[in-house]
Amino acid sequence: TAQASGLTLLSKNERNPLGASSFGTGELLMKAAGSGAKKIILGLGGSAVIDGGAGLARACGVRFFNYQGKLLDIHGGKDLIKIKHIDLSAVPGCLKKIKIYCACDVNNPLNGKTGAARVFAPQKGASQSDVRILAENLLHYGSLLEKICSGASKFPGSGAAGGIAAAMKAFFNAKIVPGIDFLLHEAQFEKKCRNADLVITGEGRLDRQTLFNKVPAGIAKIAARCKIPVIAFAGRVELDTAEIKKCGLKAAFSITRNLESEESAMANAAQNLYFTAYNVFNAINIKK
Repeated sequence: TAQASGLTLLSKNERNPLGASSFGTGELLMKAAGSGAKKIILGLGGSAVIDGGAGLARACGVRFFNYQGKLLDIHGGKDLIKIKHIDLSAVPGCLKKIKIYCACDVNNPLNGKTGAARVFAPQKGASQSDVRILAENLLHYGSLLEKICSGASKFPGSGAAGGIAAAMKAFFNAKIVPGIDFLLHEAQFEKKCRNADLVITGEGRLDRQTLFNKVPAGIAKIAARCKIPVIAFAGRVELDTAEIKKCGLKAAFSITRNLESEESAMANAAQNLYFTAYNVFNAINIKK
């Protein structure tokens, strides 16, 4: 979702959590299905949307109708409140036959205090007023998903990628799997980890979301079984020492060297990472 409907594709001025749509991600799913894919792994995260996956669903043939029985064009989370009925009859058969896995690195449900609107919308540029609107609209939308698939809006991770996880479960019977666990299993990470002296990981921002089985925490969990220490580099470190330890990390380092904007920090990330890593490893002088 980050590549097709991602936050990094937009400047700060272009962010529009009320109107941003996941339609592009749906187009990619349709392309994969039309190309004969038997299995699709959809990575959830880094999206700019809070549309509950409605845009994605519309691109895949799901139809939404308003209270007057007219077909709706859904343009972002602001339109979810207009939906009265959802029709799946036009979803292509090729898509129904594919095994779809959604790799998700958060446990947030679609709604509630830790839901998509209240937790993720502010990160995508939403004002407090926007958050209230999106929370109300997703609550309504979630009730419609529940009629199609019981529990679709309530399972851990259903709020991932602005609610895309909930839509994938309800409309396409996708299997939602912990993203980092899935990827590490596919990569046979534990086997490779056993022969390491140190594991190095990283993330854009180490914060309390990191504790919920995101990449650094997932890696640290497996490394701990192998008794291998883990350190992390991040653009920003917001965890205190107790939280860093809880995450399973021996140490965490921010690579940002100056008081710079988010855009500047991302543009200079490679240079900043090199500088920080150079100093860290010279300081600790790692020996086998």
